[in-house]
Amino acid sequence: MERNLKRAVILSSAVLGTTAIVSQIVILRELLVIFYGNELSIGLMLASWLIWVAAGSWILGRFTERLVRKPLSIVAAQASAAVLIPVLVFLSRTIKNIFPLSPGEIVGIAPMLLSSSIVLAPLCLILGFTFSLLCASYPKGTASAERIGLVYILEAVGSTFGGLVFSLILIRFLTPTQTGFLLGGLNLIAGLLSAHTIRVRLIPATLLTAYIIALALGATGKLEELAISNRWKGLELVFNDDSIYGNVAVISLGEEKTFYENGLLAFSTGQRRSAEETAHIPLLAHSDPEDVLLLGGGVSGVLSEILKHPIESVTYVELDPMIVDAARKLSLKRANEAIRDRRVEVVYDDGRRFIKLSKARYDVVISNLPDPLTALVNRFYSVEYFKEVKRAMRPHGVLSVGVTSSENFLNPEQQKFLASIYQTLNCCFDYVLLVPGDYTYFLASDDPQLETVTYQTLLDRISKLGISTGFITDGYLPYRMDPGRILFFLSSIKQAEKFAINTDLRPAGYFYGTVTWLTRFRSRSASLLSRISSLRPLWHVLPFGLLFLALIYPTLSRREPNSPIVAAVFTTGYSEMVFQVVVIFCFQAFFGYLYFRLGVILTSFMIGLALGALIINRKLSALADPRNLFMKIQMGMCVYPVFLAIFLLWVSRVSQVHAVPYKGQLAFAFLPIIAGFLGGVQFPLAARILFAESGGTGKVAGYLYGVDLLGSCLGAVLASTILIPILGVVGTCMLAFVASVTALLLILLSRVRQKLWH
Repeated sequence: MERNLKRAVILSSAVLGTTAIVSQIVILRELLVIFYGNELSIGLMLASWLIWVAAGSWILGRFTERLVRKPLSIVAAQASAAVLIPVLVFLSRTIKNIFPLSPGEIVGIAPMLLSSSIVLAPLCLILGFTFSLLCASYPKGTASAERIGLVYILEAVGSTFGGLVFSLILIRFLTPTQTGFLLGGLNLIAGLLSAHTIRVRLIPATLLTAYIIALALGATGKLEELAISNRWKGLELVFNDDSIYGNVAVISLGEEKTFYENGLLAFSTGQRRSAEETAHIPLLAHSDPEDVLLLGGGVSGVLSEILKHPIESVTYVELDPMIVDAARKLSLKRANEAIRDRRVEVVYDDGRRFIKLSKARYDVVISNLPDPLTALVNRFYSVEYFKEVKRAMRPHGVLSVGVTSSENFLNPEQQKFLASIYQTLNCCFDYVLLVPGDYTYFLASDDPQLETVTYQTLLDRISKLGISTGFITDGYLPYRMDPGRILFFLSSIKQAEKFAINTDLRPAGYFYGTVTWLTRFRSRSASLLSRISSLRPLWHVLPFGLLFLALIYPTLSRREPNSPIVAAVFTTGYSEMVFQVVVIFCFQAFFGYLYFRLGVILTSFMIGLALGALIINRKLSALADPRNLFMKIQMGMCVYPVFLAIFLLWVSRVSQVHAVPYKGQLAFAFLPIIAGFLGGVQFPLAARILFAESGGTGKVAGYLYGVDLLGSCLGAVLASTILIPILGVVGTCMLAFVASVTALLLILLSRVRQKLWH
């Protein structure tokens, strides 16, 4: 009986890890399409995931010791997960229909949190509870701390395997619905193998039979079609597909085609004014452009407008080939004719990587990208990017950058946003010309002639070239480039207070952009974030100082001797999530193409976690002084953020001059392994120390796991939304250092207390 139970726990723990990592990637990926994947939404949804798993582990885990029939409970949990996963994958793709929102409309924080909780809570509660249940179910022949460690290891191994297989293979071939059914089937097979009686086996066997019948009837294909049609309900969807970079959908309204990338409006082929402005304003600002570099959005009509000029070549760089493939499949005449023009070279690559590797020089560079509301896009508005573009430009070259603005009034949030972009350009170029409006263009160059460019300059040149336009005319340009409006906008921008220059390692641009985005909802969050951004760095250290002061008394008392251990688990959860966010953010900033490598980075952390837990678990029962080793591991947690900050500063300097080679990219995969190893060693040690004082394997496991996840939740939200953009990457690492040092000081204080008592 115990042998069968041990086998069931081992198998179920590995399946739990695979289920958790793959379902997290799939469901969060779908929610990102629904709720626009900037760092704020990512942080909030990841926090929601962690909170509900913590609740399942901590709150529901308290009851695992009371369960008489634990094997039946394990099978029931797996059967519940099998039913829920396909349903929640479908729900994650259609839940936006609950709210009266149009496709592509940006969603506020309240509906985002409510929706993500509805989708995530049922599965996350089961996952958290199952972890505690498996710890409590492991046969009694093994020490309790080792049981927790073994389940922890097996879950990490399952996460590693599932993350690698899904990220490298399955994501390319399976739809989200198929992945949901695959995970459900995996849980039912595990339940079937784990069940110890025929009666218990009937539960997974019945559901597995239903799965097979559903698959035979083509249920996955029908559910996939239903989910997609519901997401775009009431609209004519003419193209929808997933690439390794995300989801691309195209809506048709007569002759006009509107492209959405990851659920957000990218561009429309009917936006003639925008296409003309984006192309003609920078080209006419240059006296004689020959070679043009266009980054993004060529299919929207911008490329066609560029080709009206007597230029020699256009290099059009697009990250996702699916954008151009969609234009070809939909037979978009203007776009396809432009792409086939002999002067056009289409390159599928990350824009910054292309600029670093290319030896070509350009007269005009048009950065036709969305606003910097994500870390991915923000890197095209940073000092480092502008310097890279400058090196790729000829002496009289012109760079064009545009962002969403307001026609005649700028609120304080918009002032900071525009001021950050404007002053960042001024750090890199001698002259910056502003063209204000609902979409403001910044033209930058080292050529003094840019200062003399007026609307009349553009009108004279377009007349001389004989170019036909619908909006760049003498009836429109004098208003668009009115000197009085330009002076008004410049004076409004200069009124901005306490704003930062936008850099790769301190992405102030996307923070100000996010705050501006929040003002659309009259959200108090915008005001709160603005106030936080104006605080001095020392204020961010204050919470950890208060934590230290709050835990001094429990540390010195006999009533709560293990509070420093719990505090260390919490700060390690916080720090390790901060490390992951920092590594992911910096990988994206330096290399750009994160989307399909995200799973590899996350999985490498789980590899370190599994290795650390495996090594310590073998020696756990033989340790004479686990507290001493725990203290040394905490010292390692203090050293790691300092090392990480130094390494990232070095990579940043190298990447400003050269494209970082693939060996450098591989180093990013090893960074999370180190952090994961430290956490993997610490968790079983904490379980060993706490179990000496407390009873109940499931209770201790659930408590520790919950504390760890709550720390991770705090790290996910703060690092992605506040700390990195305000303090920068180095400042964020140093704050993680302060958090770890706070816990270390409490541990040292506890050691001193023990020596004094003895």
